[in-house]
Formats: sequence, structure tokens, C-alpha cells
Amino acid sequence: MKYYFRGMDEPSLAAYQQAQVGNGCAICAVSAAINLLSGKDAKADEWRKRVDAIPFPEILRYRTFAGGPTTPAQQVHLAEWVSYTVQLPIRSVAQASLDRQGLLDYLATSRAAVLVTIGWWAGHAPEIVNGQDQRNLNQGAARVGYHTMLLVAYDDAHVCRDGVLRPWGLINSWQNGGPYLYWMRADDFLRSWGVYTPWGGKNAAVLIQLL
Repeated sequence: MKYYFRGMDEPSLAAYQQAQVGNGCAICAVSAAINLLSGKDAKADEWRKRVDAIPFPEILRYRTFAGGPTTPAQQVHLAEWVSYTVQLPIRSVAQASLDRQGLLDYLATSRAAVLVTIGWWAGHAPEIVNGQDQRNLNQGAARVGYHTMLLVAYDDAHVCRDGVLRPWGLINSWQNGGPYLYWMRADDFLRSWGVYTPWGGKNAAVLIQLL
């Protein structure tokens, strides 16, 4: 079973990656989703600066505080703001009732870009690798952490150099461009996606759909 968003290849999808500054993974994921859907060039770091310039409490619509995390509910509002600016009509909604099959359905049909937020507790940070490299790039993760990425692929033939299957492919915010996506093992992805996210619940996801 192999699904890549809109049938694009890995290097084409990975080209949408933008490196985060500070705690900006969700802003990068939103920007990547808007660009993927529209062909526009929303720059995540510019949006980070725009959001951080908003005074409290108005900033709460988009971010918990300047430099802070962006919850799934706030990701919805940020996606609406970015899309309005680039004149892209979308529907954005936080969705806490998706399961594995629901994610696969969205990948198979490319009906919406899906942001997923994963989480972990001390000693249980999920493994995240780049391309076919088996090195875990999430080592030394925070004792309690959350991370938002854009899900763009499921490939049950994606085996890394260590012989381990890592089928879930994501646009991540740890580098600019490609040529590779970031990949996770099935058990790691589903377990960490199932961790409760504040103001997002378990299996936290945001759907961004063209109108």
C-alpha cells in the first residue's frame, strides 16, 4: 500500500519543508500545507514574526504566547489567516476523531492536507528519521514534548538502511527543503499520535481543505 499526497514523489514533497525557529513547528506545518495546496510561497519565519508581534491576549488566537507552542485549535485560526492572505479559499478544522484508516483515506484521496501533532512522556520519545537513514533525529528530546508535522505519505515498502519498515512519511520542520521526507515506524507514530494533546485531545489533527 503506497499513498503519496497528490501522487507526488518524495523529493517534490520534501521541497516544501521549512526549518523552524524556536518553537515553530506548527507554523512551519501550516505554511507547508498552504503552499502544497496552493503553489504559493508562505514563509514560515515571516509568519512567526507576524504572530509574535501580536499583543496579549489577542495572540491567543494563534499561539499561546510569543515564542510558545501553537495548539491544534490555534493552528486552525493560523491556517485561516495565512490562506486569506494568499487568497486561497479553505476550510480548516481541528479533528480529534480520526484513526489510522481515516488518515489513510485522506492520503489516498488528497482531499485535505492533514497536520498531526504527536506527543511523548519521559523516556518514550518516538523515533524520527530522515529518508532511508536509520539515525534517530529525535534523540535527546524533551522529557515531555509535542511536535506538529504535515502528513504526506504512507508507504509500506519504505524500508531504511537498517532493514526497519518506517511507512509514515511527513513534512517536518527540521530542515529547509529536501530531498527526503521524515519517516516514522508504525508503532511509534500511532502511539505518539495517541498521546493527549492539550486543546487537541488524542489523535490530534487539523484538516485544511480547499473549497
